[in-house]
Amino acid sequence: MELLTTHINADFDALAAVVAAQRLHPGAVIFFPGSREESVRRMLDSGLFELSEVRRKDVDPAALTRIILCDVRQRERIGIVAQWLEEHPRIEVWSYDHHPDTSSDVPVQGGRVDREVGSTSTILVEEMQQRGLVCGAAEATLLLLGIYEDTGSLTHATTVPRDFQAAVWLLGRGGDLAAVRATAEELSP
Repeated sequence: MELLTTHINADFDALAAVVAAQRLHPGAVIFFPGSREESVRRMLDSGLFELSEVRRKDVDPAALTRIILCDVRQRERIGIVAQWLEEHPRIEVWSYDHHPDTSSDVPVQGGRVDREVGSTSTILVEEMQQRGLVCGAAEATLLLLGIYEDTGSLTHATTVPRDFQAAVWLLGRGGDLAAVRATAEELSP
């Protein structure tokens, strides 16, 4: 069994990353190891985006063959998943992540870690492009939310041209900037 997961208190970049990574790993199931940011919960509760996920009771750690970490590698940010990796060291670990290395990172054997972009969503968009995968409008909007959140609406110093290129590609696939703006306004104090 392949498991896609992310960090506790998942934000839009984390959510978008697990959804896009499922396109790269179609047999994998999505699992959240803990809470989600309030804005992510509200969006999922609204029904704007349907998400199929498994619960902790549905996961047999002994049956896991690969865990794919999205938007995270730090052991202390993955909750129960860290325990599963400790108890079952034969589990292969992949990661799609843009964060700097830390001493507590889980060693990974695959995926793509790229610290040169402003969001993990950008990495997943590039992976989809390289594999010739397309996405629908809802997924494109979700990935735009991920990029916009982690890059401060493409204004943070860590934002690079590749983040803009990913956003352009998503707009060409029906990404809805009005929905992104409405969500961003909702998040503003």
